[in-house]
Amino acid sequence: MIKRIAIITGGSSGIGEAIAYTLSENGYKVYATSRNPKKEKENDAFIFLKMDVRDDASVKDAIKKVIEDEGRIDVLINCAGLGLNGPIEETPIEMIKDVFETNFFGIVRTTQSVLPHMREVKTGFIINISSFAGEFGLPLRGYYSASKAAVEMFTEALRMEVKNFNVRVSIVQPGDFATNISANRPTATLTADSAYKDIFDKINDQVNSEMIEAADPSVLGEEILKILNKKSPQVRYRIGPFIQKLSVQVKKIVSGKIFETIIMNHYNIR
Repeated sequence: MIKRIAIITGGSSGIGEAIAYTLSENGYKVYATSRNPKKEKENDAFIFLKMDVRDDASVKDAIKKVIEDEGRIDVLINCAGLGLNGPIEETPIEMIKDVFETNFFGIVRTTQSVLPHMREVKTGFIINISSFAGEFGLPLRGYYSASKAAVEMFTEALRMEVKNFNVRVSIVQPGDFATNISANRPTATLTADSAYKDIFDKINDQVNSEMIEAADPSVLGEEILKILNKKSPQVRYRIGPFIQKLSVQVKKIVSGKIFETIIMNHYNIR
């Protein structure tokens, strides 16, 4: 039985690693991308592939290598992501650019590199990992929310553009899962007299606490596997705690001001 070839960006840790293991255990040959593959722990489940999604040449070279070695790419899962905490006013532009280079332009680069091949063979599946944060702006994570909202609109348009080429595209919005994202999340340095210090510290502590209690990311890997087996996948799939999925539906039926109050109450913003 010929294994399907999958590339998973950000596949060396967290959600990406969990997906990589699940697909490897279920008949896929997986290339998990990393900026420094030599530093990653070796395993027999999947292959580490050098790729920096922020660099045009790095992405093109990696995609080209897989096509040359395997003859095809069946699945691309854009999972590389970067968080960012900080008030809108005090977050440096360079930090904001770095988040968009990873979360949005990284997906653009990999998609543009793999599509010519998928169009030619008239098959393929692209899954873009977004977030519930892409549905609404979160206080002190506004730039992260903005980057994920960009992914949402990009993916909606992409689905329609490539449908006639038999390339399937979906969005997956994970909720909170127990990963090391909190430890690796860039955080803006507030000024000594910042007006946001109290709320910043409080929300940071709450977010980190919620992540510690979150579900194991292997759950997400199993759900991704189910999506890949669908002949006619939905535009988006929301995978996470019930309350987070419910919040998306609530936003659709209440006024903007009421929903804003709900979010502010959740974070105890007065």
